Order: sequence, then structure tokens, then C-alpha cells
Amino acid sequence: MILSKLTLKRAFLRTIDVLPKKLGFEIYHSFQKRFTDSTKSKILANEKSFEITERILSIAGGVKSKSILEIGSGWMPIMPYFFKYFGDCEKIYTYDIVDHYSNNYIDELNKYFQEQFQKEINASSLGLHLPDFIEYKPNCNVITSRLPEKVDIIFSRFVLEHVTPNDIVEMHNRFFNLYGTDLLIFHLISPSDHRAFSDKNISYYDFLKYSEKEWNAQQTKFDYHNRLRLNQYLDLFEKSGIEVVHIEHDEAVKGSEKYNNFKALKLHSDYSKFTDKDLTAGSINVLLKKKS
Repeated sequence: MILSKLTLKRAFLRTIDVLPKKLGFEIYHSFQKRFTDSTKSKILANEKSFEITERILSIAGGVKSKSILEIGSGWMPIMPYFFKYFGDCEKIYTYDIVDHYSNNYIDELNKYFQEQFQKEINASSLGLHLPDFIEYKPNCNVITSRLPEKVDIIFSRFVLEHVTPNDIVEMHNRFFNLYGTDLLIFHLISPSDHRAFSDKNISYYDFLKYSEKEWNAQQTKFDYHNRLRLNQYLDLFEKSGIEVVHIEHDEAVKGSEKYNNFKALKLHSDYSKFTDKDLTAGSINVLLKKKS
């Protein structure tokens, strides 16, 4: 019997999930490094994200001369580079609960921006080869760690779906308490079942057939997904006193393969009262500010 990649990955994650947290994350980080996408493909994907972000943030004045705090650094500072070299921001602080950056990846990024975009990268020759407009904060949780004194924009790319609902509330409360009502927060959220990205036999909504207990048995701390639907995100923001300045998302169009897969799914009763729109909304892009 040939086991699927997803089955093998699940077995691997469950194995390292029982190890001490630090050791488990070190092994997981090494695993990710081996199977991560190419630098070029990562840059192209982030370029599309930047185009969306720039368009929506232009509603509220854009990023020019602004200080930005990024939640979730990823493997290299691709979005910070776009914010600086194409948006002319002032400063970027990038936080992550894991230490991802390495000079191997950063050197590739620097070379790409210099050759493909004709941007001059004045990178440090000491430590990480980063330009001085970036402050990298690894092994830091934005809820509990010390944050910069001045920030104009909070940004995340495909991070919020991996954060618990309680932490989402705490995170936003802290940001607005610290930076005031002028702060803007922009999230790119991927609420779909991420297993579908590596296994075509799974639909983007497959995880909605499980109870909370069943789903928690499926996932680990390394691939946690909160499964929050559109209406649940909006409820969390509303309860936290947050105003949605702008929101957009994909929908499963009737008759499409996505929609047919969704309708063929036997939803768990936890989702029986949700609308099709709330359940199938994907690629959520939302701009937030504190209610006045």
C-alpha cells in the first residue's frame, strides 16, 4: 500500500508533537526548510499579496513614510522589501514565534530584488544580511513581547487562521491599547482547509465535517487551523470594538467545482446554522480600525 503525502506528513507531525516543544519546533523547522517553495515562487506569491495590500491600504493613505509591524515573518522579509522598495514605508518590525531567517534565503532575496527589480540593497555585512529599515524579532509573541513605541500599521499575511480565537481578541486589544485609534490593521486570511493545497482529493471545506474534538485530534501545534468562518471573524472584531473599514473575499460560485464539492460535503452540526457565504468565503482581506 502506497501512503499519501498527507498521511505521511500527518504521521510525522504527530510524532514530533509529543516531543519537548523546543526540540519539536527545531525538527519541524528543518523539515519545512527542505520542502519549502523556491525563493522565486515565494517572491511572486508575495508580490500578488503586496498588490492587494497596497490597493486596500490606499483607502486610508497608503504606506508611504509609515512604520509597519508585521505579524509572522515567514522565511525571508519579502513583504517588508515590497513595503519599502515599492511603497516607500519608513520602518518595518517583523515578529515571529519561531526564528526563520537565514542568510542563505536573505542573500537569494537580495540578489533577486537587485537583478529583477533593479533595487539597490544596502544590506548589513554583520549577522543577518538585512537592510537597516528592518528590525527582525524572532521567538517573540506579539501578545506578550515588548513592541515598538511607534507603529502606524499592523499587517499579517496568512497568519490569523493559525491563531486561537482568544489570542485574536487579546492581540487586537493590545494593539489598539498601545497605539491608539489612529492605528490601521490589515489581514490577509486564508480560511480554507490547508490540506487541500497538497492533496487534490480534499476540498477546501473538508475540515467542516469534523466536530471540534475530532478536528483537534487531526491537527497538531505545528499545523493548527482555527477553522473560523467569515461571520466568526466579524463577530470577534465586533466584540473587540473594532470597525471593519474594508473587506473583500472570494466566494464559491454556484455550478463551480468548489461549490459542488462544498454541497457534497456533510457538514458537522456546528456549522449547520451558517450561511453558504460564511462557510465558503475564502481569501479574506480585511482592513480594521478601532471604533471611535
